Amino acid sequence: MVYKKYSIGILDYNCGNLNSLNSIIRSLGFISFISNNKSRLLGADLMILPGVGNFSFAMQQLRNLKITQFIKDYSKNKPIIGICLGMQIFFSTSNETKKTKGLNLIKGDVKNFGKNKCKVGWDTCENIKNASINLISEKQFFYFNHTFFASTENKYVIAYSYFEKKKYPAIIRKNNFIGFQFHPEKSQYNGKKLLKNTIEELLND
Repeated sequence: MVYKKYSIGILDYNCGNLNSLNSIIRSLGFISFISNNKSRLLGADLMILPGVGNFSFAMQQLRNLKITQFIKDYSKNKPIIGICLGMQIFFSTSNETKKTKGLNLIKGDVKNFGKNKCKVGWDTCENIKNASINLISEKQFFYFNHTFFASTENKYVIAYSYFEKKKYPAIIRKNNFIGFQFHPEKSQYNGKKLLKNTIEELLND
């Protein structure tokens, strides 16, 4: 199948694995580009918010770019994928560094696992029973690297993972938003397949 009719915009706000993500998206057959230019991003069929780093810093970068309202307006008509921190900023607030308001596209709060606790490395991601969609096989391994997680309503969670026996959202969905707490761009074959499945799901919904 050829996807050249679809264009994927990767938002550059100084927080994310931009080039590796861009390479993977192109390898799947899509047109993709990295930008923070609103006019160019508006022409994309789907936008990705990657994310590595601090919630407060990320939100300040978005404010500096004067792009927070653009993201909200874009989401009314077109799909968005959030990756790790890029997913977390979908939510209402975070206490990382200081209490900071997120985009509030999904109701929920971003919380830490505990002082000096961090999940790094490969771990399983499992589908929620009777989830609205299944983007992965019943249980698959992906690469995680985070100290904070989203606390939100169960209806938004379609897959989960564990940290020290604590169950938390690994994949979330609300309407045309899908977010991953892990890094598909660092998850080799499983991550590449997941990105393909997710883009197809959102663009053909």
